[in-house]
Amino acid sequence: MTTNIYYTYTDPKTSKIVRKRRDESQDTEVNTHSIPKTIFYAPSSTSWALGSDEKSGKFQVDPILSVNPGEESAPQDHPKKPYIDGNCVPMQPWQTDSKPTCNTLHEIDLVWGRNISGEAEEEEIKWIGKGWFRHAWKVRERNIMNPINGKNEEIILKTLRFDRNFYDEFYDLHRRDAMAMERLTASPYILDIYSFCGQSALNEIAVDSVEKVARFMRDDPSKNLYRLKMSAQVALGIADIHEIDGPSWNASMVHYDINPRNVATVESGSVKINDFNVAEFSKWDIVNKKPCGFKGRLHEPWWRAPEEMIRSVEKDGVEPPFLNEKVDIYALGNVLYRILTGHAPRGKSIPERIDEIRDEVAKGKPPRLAKEFIESEEPTIAAIRRAMIHCYQRTPEKRRSAREIGNELMDAYNSILNETKTTSMKKYSSEISNLALPRQGMIRGMSRQQQPQS
Repeated sequence: MTTNIYYTYTDPKTSKIVRKRRDESQDTEVNTHSIPKTIFYAPSSTSWALGSDEKSGKFQVDPILSVNPGEESAPQDHPKKPYIDGNCVPMQPWQTDSKPTCNTLHEIDLVWGRNISGEAEEEEIKWIGKGWFRHAWKVRERNIMNPINGKNEEIILKTLRFDRNFYDEFYDLHRRDAMAMERLTASPYILDIYSFCGQSALNEIAVDSVEKVARFMRDDPSKNLYRLKMSAQVALGIADIHEIDGPSWNASMVHYDINPRNVATVESGSVKINDFNVAEFSKWDIVNKKPCGFKGRLHEPWWRAPEEMIRSVEKDGVEPPFLNEKVDIYALGNVLYRILTGHAPRGKSIPERIDEIRDEVAKGKPPRLAKEFIESEEPTIAAIRRAMIHCYQRTPEKRRSAREIGNELMDAYNSILNETKTTSMKKYSSEISNLALPRQGMIRGMSRQQQPQS
């Protein structure tokens, strides 16, 4: 019996999802934008099995499916970090917990809406991008109706990228991502999570990233008040992360990857922080009775703090310091820079400039700000500029807390907004009082005794 092998992919010309048969005599490359981790092996068009399309485009069985006798776990090439490290133990029970809701995620029909030829009748599932770990898909959920527009609700499905494998480390990173978002559900400045299972998750949909929005608003002073509001919301979102279990000086969580791409904008225009899969869950030193800090593992300089530039004794001649939540504060300054100027704080992120920028950041030099922003007395620009100064302190202890910065920015926003409203009302009242009302209107407003005789 001939075995038919089918695959699905998104046609880049039509954006439609297409199902095709692979001819074994040809080395047909499978588009990496295909349906989430799905390949059809159909001896009788009913038997399906999971496969994987690596960068080569050839069909390969995922290593997780090749389990030797007695083996029950994923490959250990990338082991997860231990929860206990010497005297350092998790600060909170939730840090080692997991709350999978696999049924909710499995109820999504990844092939719904297809006609007999395999083409999508409607764009119910659409590939929209990828991060380092996962693909992102826009899914129109049939069972959730938006009460405002009457349409089926759209959500984001995240699945492991086709060129990533099922390592213990990756499972734990995505468990952290889900637990962080679950704990932060009450924050209006964090994207919501709806379901989590293994390496996959269902999240609130975002319209865009702060990176793109800031670029779009570049050189448009009419957006200054919105810039200030965005800045305040990012800072308050970081404050909610640091204060999830108490005061920020004892933060039990550090985002550790604050940058404009990881800050989303939603349909209402509000700003929400996303992507917690490299977040650090802080530990407590049970002997010395203090936070343990954590060793840095991301050293590219574009969005990093000075203390993160020390990589190792071998490379830098100095023992790397333990990091804390203050790395998020320095990164906040970089996000504010992007919001204010529309440009990346350290210029183009290209390999040829890494050593130059790493040296610049290590010396504590803040990004160069254009003269127009340095000298501006416009209240919104001045408020963001002051916040950036609070963030760009070389010594971590001198950086303000995210709550202090967020409150200062939000106070400035509310003050300027109220002043703008007052000024507008005064201007409107003045214009109304200067209008000459028509005589007929005046007559209608008079009493019968006051009206002129004809």
